[in-house]
Amino acid sequence: MKPHYKYSTAITEAINIGDSARVFTVDHPVFGSEWVRTSAVVQYNKETGEIETRNSIYEYIGGDK
Repeated sequence: MKPHYKYSTAITEAINIGDSARVFTVDHPVFGSEWVRTSAVVQYNKETGEIETRNSIYEYIGGDK
């Protein structure tokens, strides 16, 4: 099972399947509240903002996406 993290902002025009994404996490265990670059995106739901990467799932909690 992949770990789940929350994010409040993303550079959405840069979210493409197979590429990494840039998101502002709010609960990352290493980076805390910080801009991070994800592993390769395998699925992106534009309606909910959920991003699934090779290693993790990022849940959109509000803000700019």
